[in-house]
Amino acid sequence: MKDLSVNLLLEFPEEHRVERVLWIDPGMRGLYTIDIRDANALPEFYQAEEIEKMRDAGEWRVGSSSD
Repeated sequence: MKDLSVNLLLEFPEEHRVERVLWIDPGMRGLYTIDIRDANALPEFYQAEEIEKMRDAGEWRVGSSSD
């Protein structure tokens, strides 16, 4: 998770969703994201272990600002 940063876009291709990282816990225990394509989205918290497992499983990848 150390390679993630605030404002980074995470693309979830199978769900056609792109989330922006809003905040990362200084203790690296988790982070908050928000779906940038949903006008009614609320921030979502991911525990560090969860987001790492999701990346390892290929559920998300780093997106680009043009997404």
